[in-house]
Amino acid sequence: MISGIFSNSEGGNIFRLSLALILLLLIPATENSFSQSTSSTRPPDSMKSANVPPEMIEQKKATEENKTPPDNKGGKPRFEVERVYERSSNNPEGGLGDYILVKVKFLEDLINEQAAKNKNIILYINGLPIKGSNAIIKKDTSSSDSEIEFYLSRKNESKESWDALLRRPDLEERSNKHVTVSVGLEGEREISAPANNFSLIIFTAKTVYQFIFVIIVLLALTVYLGMKTSMLREPIIYHTMESDRPYSLALTQMAFWSYLVIASYIALFIITKEFPPITGSVLTLIGISSGTALGSVLINYSKVSDAKERENNLSAERNMLQSRIDEINEALKRTPPPINSAELQREKDTKQQRLFEVIQTKPTVPLDILYTSKGFFKDMLSDSNGISLYRFQIAVWTLVIGYIFIFNVWDNLSMPQFDNTLLALMGISSGTYLGFKIPEQK
Repeated sequence: MISGIFSNSEGGNIFRLSLALILLLLIPATENSFSQSTSSTRPPDSMKSANVPPEMIEQKKATEENKTPPDNKGGKPRFEVERVYERSSNNPEGGLGDYILVKVKFLEDLINEQAAKNKNIILYINGLPIKGSNAIIKKDTSSSDSEIEFYLSRKNESKESWDALLRRPDLEERSNKHVTVSVGLEGEREISAPANNFSLIIFTAKTVYQFIFVIIVLLALTVYLGMKTSMLREPIIYHTMESDRPYSLALTQMAFWSYLVIASYIALFIITKEFPPITGSVLTLIGISSGTALGSVLINYSKVSDAKERENNLSAERNMLQSRIDEINEALKRTPPPINSAELQREKDTKQQRLFEVIQTKPTVPLDILYTSKGFFKDMLSDSNGISLYRFQIAVWTLVIGYIFIFNVWDNLSMPQFDNTLLALMGISSGTYLGFKIPEQK
């Protein structure tokens, strides 16, 4: 019978046509059913050939459906920085001493994570953690405009990060340095933020003018007082008028370091809006210069004291001899003459001879406490034999370390911290100067 149906009869043709129509109707339904059963597990066509993790496929699907992409920890919304700006100007630029606001998307989740981990939310600049930058929540964390406020301050705990940010930028960068500002939990990575979303201004034209004004005024005041007063002159000189006293190398060195430290301190305050901490190296330099000046004064005082003592002894002997001679003369004038007139005459002759010797004797005074000024640079570098090596050495090392001091202040915008070997070298130079000054003759 079946073979009859598939025969070339008219009935067989009708059957074959009906079977073809039924198959055409069933194929679309089968394809739809298969697509529905595999759509939840099959990746998009663009990812078929790529070795993409499942979580990235989920994020792509969520993005295509205009949904918030989940993170890798349970599908919570991912927080990210949307905008950074300075509080008063409302512009994405600011510097030390300013308050900045960081607008964070889904900040509430970051705060919840902070509470769970018991960590502080801190500021990050170019990936560097600014420790001690306490966050202040400014708006409702449930709204889309949630913001955190930070005060840009160069505290001790964040000094290393600030040193890395401020080290060796050129003038243009210090007036407009583009950085990436973000936030995050302390000890962890910062959250995502647009690159170069903030301009970190180290100084403005106003602060530059203030800085120049300060250093010029201080320099002019130091030079004026050094020339018009005895501030830089040897304080103890043997019988020399104040205006003729020579300039003191030790006091000039002390004034040099005092000027650098004071000028740098005020300039750093103008730029950073904070008084910089005084480092151990700065205290050591001030101590070395002060000790050198004090030692120089004590050596001069000892020499002057010895010279005056010798002068007083000679004066006392001269007065005593003259008084005895006068007494002998009075005795010899008496009538009748004294019985021991011959003896008195011999004593008188001896006293007169000694008086002549005392009058001709001048007290031995070291020339370095007796001389007058020969000009600033000659007073700095020369002794009785001309330019002296030990004076030249301490002068050169003072200038070299002074240059390093200025470079470090400009380079890091902070008081410098020198190597102990360099400070020891400065101390040795000062000690050598004092050692040679004890027998110094000018």
